Amino acid sequence: DIVISELMWGVDTGVKDTGEENVPDFSTEESQWIELYNTKSEEITEKLYLLFTPFKSFPERDVADFEGNDHFKRDNYKVLDAVSTLYFGKWELPGKSGRRPNTAFVSAYRDIDYDVVEDTNKTRAAQLTGIPFGSYEESWQETPEEGRRNTELKIVEGTKIVVLPYIATPGTKHVGEVFIRPLRSSVVNANSVVINEVRNDTSRANIDWIELKNVSSRSVDLEDWELSIVTRVGEDSDLVDLPPYIIQKGEILLILNQHPHLTDLAEGINIEDPEAYLVRRGLTHKYFIDENLDLPANKTFTLLLRSENNQNGKDVAIADYAGNGFFTDDHTTEFWPRLAQPRPIDVADFGTSTFASGTQAWARTRYEKDDGHHKEAWEVVETQGGIGYAANADHRYAPGTPGYENNALKTRLKNKILPSSDTEYDDGDISISEIMYDPGPDRNRVQWIELYNSSKTQAVSLKGWELEIRNLEYETGAYVDGTFSFEDAVILPNQTLLLVSESGTNNVASNRIYDLYRFHRRDLGLTRWPRLLLNPTAFYLKLTDTANSGLRSDDTVVDEVGNLKVEHATRTKEWDLPKVETDRRRSMVRRYGSLFKPEQDGLDGKPSPPGKGLTAEGWRRVTVENLSFSFYGVRSDLASPGHRLGTPLPVVLTSFRPKRIETGQVLIHWRTASELNNAGFNILRSETRDGDFILINLKGLIPGHGTSSEMHTYSHTDTTAKPNTIYYYRIEDVAFDGNRQTLATVRLKGDISAANKLITNWSQLKSEK
Repeated sequence: DIVISELMWGVDTGVKDTGEENVPDFSTEESQWIELYNTKSEEITEKLYLLFTPFKSFPERDVADFEGNDHFKRDNYKVLDAVSTLYFGKWELPGKSGRRPNTAFVSAYRDIDYDVVEDTNKTRAAQLTGIPFGSYEESWQETPEEGRRNTELKIVEGTKIVVLPYIATPGTKHVGEVFIRPLRSSVVNANSVVINEVRNDTSRANIDWIELKNVSSRSVDLEDWELSIVTRVGEDSDLVDLPPYIIQKGEILLILNQHPHLTDLAEGINIEDPEAYLVRRGLTHKYFIDENLDLPANKTFTLLLRSENNQNGKDVAIADYAGNGFFTDDHTTEFWPRLAQPRPIDVADFGTSTFASGTQAWARTRYEKDDGHHKEAWEVVETQGGIGYAANADHRYAPGTPGYENNALKTRLKNKILPSSDTEYDDGDISISEIMYDPGPDRNRVQWIELYNSSKTQAVSLKGWELEIRNLEYETGAYVDGTFSFEDAVILPNQTLLLVSESGTNNVASNRIYDLYRFHRRDLGLTRWPRLLLNPTAFYLKLTDTANSGLRSDDTVVDEVGNLKVEHATRTKEWDLPKVETDRRRSMVRRYGSLFKPEQDGLDGKPSPPGKGLTAEGWRRVTVENLSFSFYGVRSDLASPGHRLGTPLPVVLTSFRPKRIETGQVLIHWRTASELNNAGFNILRSETRDGDFILINLKGLIPGHGTSSEMHTYSHTDTTAKPNTIYYYRIEDVAFDGNRQTLATVRLKGDISAANKLITNWSQLKSEK
């Protein structure tokens, strides 16, 4: 059951420092050791004895002196193993002595066939044929020079540290003459922070990202954590050093290789620059950027997540792993540095190029010990309605749920019906947020209804939901009167879905348009002419989450809006819709309270509910002042289709660059890709990142361009800047409603030339400490 597997018998042949010549130093207690190997698959807890016998004759096995006083006969104890160099004549154990501190000690290892011993398909007797007799000279070999040096013992002699190098494998087992497998790998519990989702993008943009999740019941400080990558047996290299950040229990942290505004990914909160977070976006997923995150698109690899840095090549501090595992046969693995980890029965098919795909991501389904390459621990994920991606992202190349829970898309539940009082989207609601009921002077047939999801974290599938449309009939026109059940349709967190009567010219993301004529013209009786979707005088809309959606046990009315009261065959207009003008079309928008109630102010963090949809007070007409740059149907419409009015998008900043000019002053350039409700900008300055920022545009606000989808360039000169001084500059957007938001903070740094010139690149906008 237990055998002696390796012996470090060598002695130090160095010379003792006695002042006399050639006096050997045989103080070998520190350098010798015996390795035992448990040949069974379970622990052995019996009391064991190790007998040392004189080096002159074969020991008597019938009688042995245990603990100095008790004598036991052979039938009272069992000799598990023995090593003797006198059993078949005197022979010498392989290996050699060393000389401190430079000459290595070499061990002797037993030529055990571990594959045979650990083959669970063999009988016990067949397994033990893999262990050669311990007292045969042929059973032992000298550890080869190319064998890995697994340890370097350090002992202290007074104030001097002496290193004892070994050519040996203590605590590990030999495979062939080179590779070494540990007798016992440390367990990777995957019970703290784990690799939760991975995308190795091979499409056009190379948007690689990795999701980490805290699956423990406590917060975890990620300082000194690192992510490394194993691309071949024998080494792992640094991939990402995690920043100092405390990840809360249940929280997800997204690692990106590019800034979100350069990709199809949605923006959230950059943990390295939290001041740049714009509250009005409503997206609160956390991320940080490391340009070194570049996953190989053409090879097998394994990711290692360690809770300590500078541990490359060691089987220590591994919190989790994900990848192919480098399997060599049916039983073992070369998953370095965790050699000899048992191969799972079912291995996840990550492919010959791990996780690599242009249209798929991989998501974790469970978190168990040593489970990072098990089939049941991962699943392929394709598009989830664009969760975690920008509104205009092409869903064909938007797999997974970056920054969000893997089940963030709320859809039909399997074998589960919730009571009608429960809600799957628990931090928000679906509401009808804007309606283009006005056909305009040309009786435009393209009308639309906007639905809004106020959740910050959960997307909602509308499949199986119903929308009832009732109109006041007049002799002068024909209007829709019917109910339809949604096909596949998803509303992303803090985004909208536009229900359109038919296709029309627009600049709304196609992923957020639902064509009623295409899917439901028979249900609604939609015709090209003359029937319209909505009567500009009076209509009624009812949105219902039905039992057919699988989320509830019965039908639940989610929202009702309109000014038409329907009672059996009687229809009555109860209040007037916002006035229709003759010059151009105008929509009506829902009144909402504050978009999000900040938790730091003692509120619940959830958005205020929308105004009552069946009353005039719950709605208002769109005006020029709050016009969006989006349109659907007619470019000149006063409306904001595809974007819930009251949730203005931030100014999209594409560059912000301060540079010192020859006069010693600092010239600041910045450029915007689009602006919404932007009254203008403030520029602030500080000599320290955490210090007080002072306003430098003392003559007033630097005017913006209001609402614009075009690119604009700005500049401002800091005439009060001192030469050869490092500054932090901050740009602030001021909206028409007075709200202010920090767009970026950048440090003016670099080598200042004789002319005091300095250039700061856009890439330097990453937070600097």
